Amino acid sequence: MLKSIAKTIGGRIDVLELLNEPAGYLGDAFLQVLRQFWQDGYTEVRAVAGEDLKIMIGDAFVSLEVSHTSWGVRIR
Repeated sequence: MLKSIAKTIGGRIDVLELLNEPAGYLGDAFLQVLRQFWQDGYTEVRAVAGEDLKIMIGDAFVSLEVSHTSWGVRIR
């Protein structure tokens, strides 16, 4: 679906948010699915929109500590 949306809207918008306000409070299993969704969605949108369209990824209202430990995100 994201691929279709990105292809259809083309140069009409500057930013596409992959998912609005995901429910990060649902726990680690949900966060792992969400992380995979973001990775797959990013790849799909990039494939049709190239580098011209910015892609927004929300933080699922998860603290940096949880993001770091559950998602393997490197915090500097």
